[in-house]
Amino acid sequence: MPSSPSHNQLIKQAAKASLGSIGCRQKGQSRVWLDDHGWWVGLVEFQPSSWAKGSYLNVGATFLWRASGVFSFDFAVDDNCRKQGFHEFEDNAQFEHIAQRLSNQAVAEVTKLRSQLCSIQAASALLGKLPGSPVYCHYHAAVAAALAGDLDSARVQFAKLSQERGGPPWLGALQAKASRFADAMHSQSSFRELVTLEVQEARQKLKLPLVQPGTDLWQSS
Repeated sequence: MPSSPSHNQLIKQAAKASLGSIGCRQKGQSRVWLDDHGWWVGLVEFQPSSWAKGSYLNVGATFLWRASGVFSFDFAVDDNCRKQGFHEFEDNAQFEHIAQRLSNQAVAEVTKLRSQLCSIQAASALLGKLPGSPVYCHYHAAVAAALAGDLDSARVQFAKLSQERGGPPWLGALQAKASRFADAMHSQSSFRELVTLEVQEARQKLKLPLVQPGTDLWQSS
């Protein structure tokens, strides 16, 4: 007699049917699904818990103009990547319904991300309005603004980032990278070439297909 599917299998089956149908792909055998748009990647995580079987749902976007080598929730619709709290597995019938509901919501959230990040101009407008002052907000807003041709806004955001002091060790490296980018803004073609190289490095580190030569990443996706 065949064994019943595990809660992980139920999530995979539901996600494959829902997210797979709109072009997302599973990251290896993990509970993460990717929606690749060249300079950004939609990130869907059916996050497990260390204390019980089940799943949260997190959805957001990773910007690839920072070659960190990890996927991160750099942007989310409504500024919150947590879309569902923890749903605990009780039995297969109960969790099959939950897995389908989470997957359907993930499709809706990915669709919203695609709409909001449909172009570098749209991304720049959104990132320039994000609340708060985390250093990465300045970095992402600056790069997007410069790519979109809004150099005044880019200079403001790069300046805010350069003024941050007393942060963790990675802050200096980020500021140095931002300084190189800011220096390249004298020419949009030079700036875009520099950022494209950063995107290629990020894609290589994340084991994503490299952008084909001659591809213009900064057209509407």
